Amino acid sequence: VMVIKPGGDAGLLSGILARYADEPHARQVDVVFGGATDRADQLRDGRADVALLYAPFDDLTGLAHETLHVEDRVAILPRDHRLASRDELRLAALEHETLPRWKGVPGGGTGPEIDDVPQLNHLIALGRTIAVLPRSLVEPLPAGLVRIPVADAAPSRLVVAWSQSDRRPQVAAFVEAAVAASAPQRARRG
Repeated sequence: VMVIKPGGDAGLLSGILARYADEPHARQVDVVFGGATDRADQLRDGRADVALLYAPFDDLTGLAHETLHVEDRVAILPRDHRLASRDELRLAALEHETLPRWKGVPGGGTGPEIDDVPQLNHLIALGRTIAVLPRSLVEPLPAGLVRIPVADAAPSRLVVAWSQSDRRPQVAAFVEAAVAASAPQRARRG
């Protein structure tokens, strides 16, 4: 079982699954969708074997992981926002903006509580909040929104993760397939 955030695969999932299917001892991979906070917990308690997680946002404590994709973070704003015409932003420019609170995640912004990215995009379009997200979570960009690079936001890393104590060959083969399938994308970025 593999758990991911809806849309949280940076476009890599089909290639990873195809590469793993070519492994001699490959098994059927059931893909399940988790929320903002429960994907790492599903690995820790054994409901999932592997997960695609975002560092530094997801808690990787007790998990082994390999980086598949590194990307910049972007501000997502309504098209008529006062900062929407900028080519680039810094975090300080967003300091007084209304940022969302992710359901189940302590801290965060003062804005509406968010379950997923489609809900977030809708609330941004309505002018209720803005967000800073990994670029791949907003590709393609929904109508009415703009995406602006945030120069001083730490990059986001998409990782394949598994329990540190899991030594099953199928899990190791899946991780190897995920790393191999993402190699061309990492090479283009470098």
